[in-house]
Amino acid sequence: MGTKTDFLPVSVNETCTERVYKWNIKGNELCAVSRQLPGRNENELEVLYDGMCDGRYIVKWGENTLFEDSQVFDYKSGAKLLIKGLETRGKRYFFRIYEKTDSGESPIIPVLCFKTIIRYPYGRTFLDNFKHLTQRFGQDTVIGYDLKYYSNDDSLDDVKMNLGDTSITGYLQHIIYSVTKPEMTQMQKAIEIGKFLGAAVQHNPIHINLKETVEAIDKFIDKGWEKADIDNEAVWLMELGHTRCGVINGFVSTSLLRRIDIPSEVFYGCGGHTTGRVFVDGAWRLWDIDAFKGVLPLDPDGNLPALDWLKQDSNIFLLDTLPSWDDSRPDEGWLLTNSGTRMTGYTGGGRYHSETGYGSSFDGGVKEYPPSVPIALPVRRKCGDNVLLEWIGSYDRDGDFRDYMVELVDAEDGRTVLQCNTAGTFIDIKLPSSRRKYKWSVKARDFHAKGTPYEDKICYTPSVPMEIPAGDINHENYGWSLSGTEDPEGRTNLVSGGDHHDFVRVEGFDDVLGQTNYCRTELWKLKAGESGKSVYRLVDESNYWFNGCHIRSLWKRNLESVRKNKEGWHLTSILRFEKNGMAGKSGFPVLWIGRDRSYLGFGLIIDPAAGLVFTGSNIFGDWRCGKGFEPCGWFRLDMVNVPGKKTVNYYINGELLYTEDTNIFREEVFDVDTVYISSNPEAELDFTATDIIV
Repeated sequence: MGTKTDFLPVSVNETCTERVYKWNIKGNELCAVSRQLPGRNENELEVLYDGMCDGRYIVKWGENTLFEDSQVFDYKSGAKLLIKGLETRGKRYFFRIYEKTDSGESPIIPVLCFKTIIRYPYGRTFLDNFKHLTQRFGQDTVIGYDLKYYSNDDSLDDVKMNLGDTSITGYLQHIIYSVTKPEMTQMQKAIEIGKFLGAAVQHNPIHINLKETVEAIDKFIDKGWEKADIDNEAVWLMELGHTRCGVINGFVSTSLLRRIDIPSEVFYGCGGHTTGRVFVDGAWRLWDIDAFKGVLPLDPDGNLPALDWLKQDSNIFLLDTLPSWDDSRPDEGWLLTNSGTRMTGYTGGGRYHSETGYGSSFDGGVKEYPPSVPIALPVRRKCGDNVLLEWIGSYDRDGDFRDYMVELVDAEDGRTVLQCNTAGTFIDIKLPSSRRKYKWSVKARDFHAKGTPYEDKICYTPSVPMEIPAGDINHENYGWSLSGTEDPEGRTNLVSGGDHHDFVRVEGFDDVLGQTNYCRTELWKLKAGESGKSVYRLVDESNYWFNGCHIRSLWKRNLESVRKNKEGWHLTSILRFEKNGMAGKSGFPVLWIGRDRSYLGFGLIIDPAAGLVFTGSNIFGDWRCGKGFEPCGWFRLDMVNVPGKKTVNYYINGELLYTEDTNIFREEVFDVDTVYISSNPEAELDFTATDIIV
């Protein structure tokens, strides 16, 4: 291949670790080698020029002709100049060599240009791909999908342009040399390649390239692991950093595995998930590096598990002993709008096993679910080394709940210093030392795999670690709940007032075709904290990425008596909204008080596009926004109807936010008799409510 640099002809050739530039300068050859050694994340430049005599020289280089860096060296015939610490990934540099004399510096070559070699960016993390998870210019907050592939087409043009004439063979071989060693067995090499790919390519079913990827999938399926021409597409997707399970476990893996002569195929493991198998040591073995990111399930001998072995006895539970991609935190796995709220769709994270089920449902196994992840509450009582830890409990779809496991770690070195379990939603513990800083987390366990060797090895996702305050504190009336279980004014407490007050679902079937196949929005009644207070958690999965449904699930609870407008009424509730828990583009009410089977209502409206929660009113069947505020976790809402007037005051954390004056409306009766909780008719939603008092 050939190009021109500074108007001088140059030949460029690339091997696995080197990009070699050669110029002819007045009959003398100048050779510059841009090199990246296996596994290294920096380039170096080696320069050899025949046109130099013994003496002192200076080489200057930089990203432009101002030459930010320089190095003086004493040259002897046949010596090479080595510049280290250059940036990788095709970084363009200019350089020039000067002869250094007593009278100054004199250039002996023109300004030349080279690019560092492009190899996989070792050390890349999830955050390095975050730009792909953020709303793009002109993109809606609700993504439209290709009806055949259920995703939108993502172009690889920028990737191809950046790679330029990079050697695809050298790129892939560089990875092999970086992650394996010649003395390794085939099994060891396969495991190391799997660990590498699991971290290198993220799962993203939304922004998936279709044009090149689908064509490569077809070639891989039709021609097999040996003959399929898929190396270009594999490198393009490694550069992009994200694609789908069948691609990661399929031809992207094959592009590396076949370089060490390991056959590979794909098959449908469970549901819509595509997994893979590799033939190593005389058996087809599980290859699911997309599901198990960097920590692969291995059999008791430390090998990739043979598929026949996995299906025997209880061995399938091995898959549940490790975290997998859908255990990532929801705020790390969702596409985000520019305002920081969720877009519809997920990127291979963002949903826990409590929604997706255990991995042991692989290959047609029975679908079972672990408990949901508990929500840790801030510490409200600590005296010396004694501390009270509390959390909002978990829901358990299978009804085989076991207990909560609390873990205390040293905040400085991350070392686990205490583990204890309880069936309740709180625990009193004694800290090992008052002079250390600690963090704590809690996870819910069930009796999954009971009676098997894996029973106490099942992986459960813990809550986000929370710091324990250093000093003493005593906040009995902590902000996430009201003081006591009864309102001082004698109003009805809808959450803690008795089991006969459970909410009833009354809606959930308003899509165009009247179908509810993909609708699942659940309102779970949970226990929380030392008092065991009842809390409602709404988990909305009704409209996840490709089902096309627009459904609102609605729960209502009738009051014991009608609250009259002439006497005034007052609703108080404690709610928990997270900004990144919003999704979609249309506003919708989440909690309100009104009349049963009427168009009257007062409450809160979420506007995902704005990233705000608004006060809202519904007088003629059209919800109208009042004043908005940014969600900040837990907050207290008070809606107070002024006696005898059609006026409602909205208070957030005790401060007046907005007054809704409805005297201009023709509606005469502002009596209320029902409280409602609603889901998002357009996208996912997850929020918590406690102490709804009227």
